[in-house]
Amino acid sequence: MRRKPAKAYLTVLLCLIMMIGLMPANTFAYMGEWTLQSGESITRIADLSKTAYSVDYGTEKAKIGLPDTVKATITKAAATEADKPATRTAEVNVVWKGTYNGNIAGDYTLTATLADS
Repeated sequence: MRRKPAKAYLTVLLCLIMMIGLMPANTFAYMGEWTLQSGESITRIADLSKTAYSVDYGTEKAKIGLPDTVKATITKAAATEADKPATRTAEVNVVWKGTYNGNIAGDYTLTATLADS
């Protein structure tokens, strides 16, 4: 007796659904967001492509053009000494701190600190 094509397609579909259900949840995570998981730490922040800015008199801090995120390497400690630590990269939100007044000419130093995820 010949099987109906619909049953074959349904069988394949159910197999795919079961396989997807077995995958870890972070397989489908949006990579633009970051959260440190248990045992993870930020081990490196990528160098900024631009470190000095020259702006016109009266420029507001928000309009300087400072990046909102930096690229970070996040490392998870190995479970045993024989294992290698797992690493991933993520764009991490930063907040720029420091005194700045666009109406007073001068040199200013602003420091990026990691924002809460």
